[in-house]
Amino acid sequence: RVHPEDLAGCYRDIQAHLTGQVPRYENVHRMRRADGEWVHILDRGRIAEFDTDGKPIRFTGTHLDVTITENARAVLEQERERLHSLVAELPTGVALLGPDDGILAANPRWATALGLPSVPVPGARLSAVAPDLAAAFGADIALARGGQSRFSEETALPATGGAPPRWIRWHLRPHAGVGGQTTEVLFAVDDVTARVEARVAARREEDSRIESLALFAGGIAHELNSPLQILVTEAELASSALASGAPLADVAASIATIHQTATRAAAITRALRTLSRDARQDDAGPVAAAAILDDAGSLLTSRFASGGVPLRITRPTPSPTMRGRPAEVLHALLNLLHNAYDAVRAAGRANTPGGDVHLSCGVTDTHVVFMVDDGGEGVGEAVVDRIFEPFFTTRPVGVGTGLGLAIARRLAMRDGGFLAFDPTAARTTFHLGFPVHHGR
Repeated sequence: RVHPEDLAGCYRDIQAHLTGQVPRYENVHRMRRADGEWVHILDRGRIAEFDTDGKPIRFTGTHLDVTITENARAVLEQERERLHSLVAELPTGVALLGPDDGILAANPRWATALGLPSVPVPGARLSAVAPDLAAAFGADIALARGGQSRFSEETALPATGGAPPRWIRWHLRPHAGVGGQTTEVLFAVDDVTARVEARVAARREEDSRIESLALFAGGIAHELNSPLQILVTEAELASSALASGAPLADVAASIATIHQTATRAAAITRALRTLSRDARQDDAGPVAAAAILDDAGSLLTSRFASGGVPLRITRPTPSPTMRGRPAEVLHALLNLLHNAYDAVRAAGRANTPGGDVHLSCGVTDTHVVFMVDDGGEGVGEAVVDRIFEPFFTTRPVGVGTGLGLAIARRLAMRDGGFLAFDPTAARTTFHLGFPVHHGR
């Protein structure tokens, strides 16, 4: 009557008792009743009598119908598996800590958010699994166990093994354990590293943009002051010529100079307005390469000239159109040009043949590409793999932040572009690309 799938288990447990491995026989199996229904039976027994040779000759026991209990156990197991699956799929990492800081349960997201290699086995102590975390959160866990909820929007995790910094949002709250006593703690965490890094990167971009504006301030003041003086002078000459009845050609010459000078001043202010715009919330749109080249020239001419570094700009004909945000395209390009200027100066090649910076532009099937090459010392093979790392720089301490290339690359990639170093070029050369705009 025993279910075929359970019969082997019955014999196994009986033999274990007959051979003295266990003090009594006990087994739960399915058995078919006379009406054909299968029920669960708790079978218990033991050897009741031995013969003169010590061999068992009598075995007695009991059968107990435990169908209700087994059905309840099955339901509980299903609910346990369902609850375990639900907790495992939660978008938030959660763990339940016992009275002695033992980890009663945890889901994979909790382990991942805290940088643990795997989900701790139930009962493992937090201090053994992650001593740094136990030390960092020990005081808050104790307060939560005492009935106080604890919360932090952003907390830097203890750095381990040279790994990059990571941040979490966490919540500790008291949880009623067995008997309703508040001795357990629910520990919820979310990894917010990406959010923090995005905010930090945005702040760096803003600082870099402001730094560029500050760098131009002195030169731009001179660039704008000179045109203003010319405008005043030429206006006075034109007024005097008209008053004295001078030939109209003299007046026309002054007017032409005024127009040319005003156009130059307007180009400078337009470039400054483009660079100063915070374009992070703007939609990408068509950007003329010629306008970016003109803006870069307007902003950098004075600085390069005063530093003895010639700036050559080769403009393509016709000018291609890319897709991006003008302020970010200009910002990324200026970062490359600043680096090129500093490289020429650091190499001591300003005011020397070949000690110049060349800016050009081309177009491929997919991208509009700016090329910046300079006559500096170049990029050594030992550091070429690290030049795009934030804060990496080969300059002396206090000179440069090591963020220019990292920011330029980030700005380009945000619009589907790229920034690459060309190791095959004769001069130090970077390619900055943005997607071609195919719209009208």
